Amino acid sequence: MKKTKIYNSTSVILVKLSFLISCTDTVDVDVPNAGSRLLIEALINWEKGTSGQTQTIKLSESTAYFDSNLDVSVTGASVIVT
Repeated sequence: MKKTKIYNSTSVILVKLSFLISCTDTVDVDVPNAGSRLLIEALINWEKGTSGQTQTIKLSESTAYFDSNLDVSVTGASVIVT
């Protein structure tokens, strides 16, 4: 009975120790940059009883994957919904 208890505690300690000293290498991934792209986020709802002229459309340009800047908003664009 004592030997089983010692083996169980030893195995638990070894498992916990293996988690503490496991591999933690940093892997650098080379992600190719495809350039910026136009992103369109739109909510086109025509509520009953309204003129339908109030819509939400957001235009932005994408950035590189690891870039710290968020997507850049596009200004001065004309959008026509048909």
